[in-house]
Amino acid sequence: MPRARSQSAPFVVPKAPGWTLPRRMVLATVAVLLLGAALHLWWAFTGDFSGLAFFYAYPGAVFLVGVVTLGAAWSWRAWRQFAPGDALRGAWLGIALAASCQSLGYILAHWLSRPTYLNPFRGWAVAHPAAAAAVHGAGLEISGTLEMAALAVGLAVVLRAYRRVGLLRRLAAWEWLCAALLAAYTGHVLYVVVRVQTAPSAPPVTLALVLDWLNNPLLAILLIEALLLRRGVVAMRWGLIARCWGSLALAIGLTAAGSVLMWAVDFSYIRWPWSSLTWYVWFPAAAAYALAPAYQLQATAVARRQLARARAARAAS
Repeated sequence: MPRARSQSAPFVVPKAPGWTLPRRMVLATVAVLLLGAALHLWWAFTGDFSGLAFFYAYPGAVFLVGVVTLGAAWSWRAWRQFAPGDALRGAWLGIALAASCQSLGYILAHWLSRPTYLNPFRGWAVAHPAAAAAVHGAGLEISGTLEMAALAVGLAVVLRAYRRVGLLRRLAAWEWLCAALLAAYTGHVLYVVVRVQTAPSAPPVTLALVLDWLNNPLLAILLIEALLLRRGVVAMRWGLIARCWGSLALAIGLTAAGSVLMWAVDFSYIRWPWSSLTWYVWFPAAAAYALAPAYQLQATAVARRQLARARAARAAS
């Protein structure tokens, strides 16, 4: 537990008043989505794609890289607030490592490998497109497989702490249905992988390819963890700590939705130009990941403020 928090009520922290980090994050996400929607409508009515291309190359990329980098910094701050030996210190270590992988991956995939004027290595990216594509792919693997593996370990520690204090609940029928649907989707992806790899023209097995195969099984594990987290959030009545874990559960759910949408596009279930609408899921997903440590930091600030007031009241009496 954070050092400033009471051991007798480890999960219940009152809401902080005023202008908060989470509120700013939500407003920034709404703003970037509205800008994207406006430029998308402009493209739909005029056929001019240049505005939307500018959105993804500049404000969209800045938002994604900035949000996940802030999320990583906030996650490490949250980790440092827990004392050695605390049940949730290990959880926040896994979450912070996952956020760092996400930040590094996004920097590589959405910034340093792109031929935009934001990129200090733009000349290299333009002159060596194959190498830039390899850096882009490496970024996706780091912010995909490695991030999900670290996050799965961190959330496993959280769920173990939930079970110890009696907050772990069984999944409802609709939650089991969601898990079953994602398991079926994961099974289909693995079936396609097996078919491709057993074909005469199968590509050589590389580390990047193996990491890519692990994405969907890891995502299925994360979704089950997210559903269990959601059950605990309901039991905590949506306080600040509940919002922290609820944000992580939402982020995982949006990531799962984005993965399924990408699969639907790849198999032509969603065709162009409707497939362009699937791009927007990654903005709220990135914001939801960053909201988790923001709520944790806000909860700790409230706890410290209340502790200071209690000490002042005792001193005055």
